[in-house]
Amino acid sequence: MRDLKRVLLFGMGTALAGCGGGGGGNQMAATVPGTLVGEIMLTGSAPAIQVTLVSESSSVDLVGEWRSELENLAGAEVAVRGKPTGQPREFQVSSYEIRSIAGERPLVGTLAERDGELWLDGNESVRLVSAPAGLRNQLGAKVWVLGRRMEGGVHPQTYGVIRASRE
Repeated sequence: MRDLKRVLLFGMGTALAGCGGGGGGNQMAATVPGTLVGEIMLTGSAPAIQVTLVSESSSVDLVGEWRSELENLAGAEVAVRGKPTGQPREFQVSSYEIRSIAGERPLVGTLAERDGELWLDGNESVRLVSAPAGLRNQLGAKVWVLGRRMEGGVHPQTYGVIRASRE
């Protein structure tokens, strides 16, 4: 029983720490301390557009080196890791993971050409079969792809550019 109480108290403390503490500003769904999960939304108007992570209970504006990539993921469900900046409703992102786009888990990576074939190099390297010309024109870009797995690779059905090629 003592061990169960320790586990429960540790779990409660971990959950509270991950939600950003008491009273509001940064309380969101957290999977581990310093991780927030929600949908990316663009808020405000030009030139002051904010990249906002929205959960069922709250929202925070995302800042840091990953902001421009996250801006290109509007509508996606993501998990962001980082910490509150100290400013109300602001979260400094140190890394992120795309959980879903249109309800599906996307493949994410950099487009490369090898032996005349298009490949997506990410956590796994996947050959892209019958890729549309618009995707083929993005060599070197970081992209997400939703598609149908088939023998010999993945047939892309939908894709988006996360970061343009650095060329």
